Amino acid sequence: RRGIVSAMRNIVQREGVRGLYQGLGPALLGNTVTWGGYFFFYEAAKQRKLGSAAGPARQLSSLEHLAAAAEAGTAMVFISNPIWLIKTRLQLQQQGHSAAPSSLTRRPYRGMADALRTIVREEGPLALYHGVGPALLLVSHGALQFVTYEWMKRELSRRTASSAAARDAADAHGV
Repeated sequence: RRGIVSAMRNIVQREGVRGLYQGLGPALLGNTVTWGGYFFFYEAAKQRKLGSAAGPARQLSSLEHLAAAAEAGTAMVFISNPIWLIKTRLQLQQQGHSAAPSSLTRRPYRGMADALRTIVREEGPLALYHGVGPALLLVSHGALQFVTYEWMKRELSRRTASSAAARDAADAHGV
């Protein structure tokens, strides 16, 4: 039976301990850019929707949260896709797979910057956006998570306020 321990042992035998961390740099950069950007665009979209609404205490509906999350996710797909593509190419070349779809590259990439230059030079800038279609489909997953998160946050806040009001009323009556 093959499992994670067997896979790790195989990687260490073939590539050394460093092989376990192949692609870590691009993954850290990708996550930082993606999540930082996602929250920036999500909050901006929420503020834009609230700014056009009447009433200072208005809250966004679940559909508005869904739209804001989808907008943020879509923006981040186009911003971060090159990072994820480079990460995948770097990981695949270490596993012995062709790093480029048509094997244009005669030598392995030497890092993120080299991979970026090589891909743009040999495949053109649009090659950095291979995989955008499936990534856009996955935006719906994150959008649904944020709708659920906002609903749970609103419910918790409402329940906390209700409990605090009940405590204050009990304290006022000396209970």
